[in-house]
Amino acid sequence: MHEQVIPLAVKSIEPLRAHLRPRFRLCLQDGQEVIARRVVLATGSAQIQIPDWVNQIQTAYPQDRLCHSQTIDLRKLHLMGKRVLIVGGGLTSGHLAVGAISHGAKVHLMIRRQLSEKLFDAEPGWLGPKYLKGFFAQSDWEQRVMMIQQARNGGSMTPA
Repeated sequence: MHEQVIPLAVKSIEPLRAHLRPRFRLCLQDGQEVIARRVVLATGSAQIQIPDWVNQIQTAYPQDRLCHSQTIDLRKLHLMGKRVLIVGGGLTSGHLAVGAISHGAKVHLMIRRQLSEKLFDAEPGWLGPKYLKGFFAQSDWEQRVMMIQQARNGGSMTPA
């Protein structure tokens, strides 16, 4: 198996049906094309983002096989002995991994960087007036969003 990370943006993903097994063509920002058996989308967003071609799948596929963290309920799934892939390195991914393991699943966690272990996603100063004073004084909503993103510094998991 050839594993690699290519530090380029993917401009488009196209399913290929000419192969014996399904493949995907990824067109990269520099014009390169890559053929892949599997593609994992890690959009870094709490919004559900599914590629348009998924909606064009003719046959029904089990809805519990492609889920967003907002729609999954581990209590309703039979996971004993199953393999589960969770994309993301934040606290939600950690909770889902622990939950799936407790239901007997073998969990693979796919993340784009090293796990970050912190008690809080942001410095504790954000829990009180130390940093919130400046946040509430900012009237520009776009600036507020930027302040939140900078304070979080990506997802993290608690030591537990």
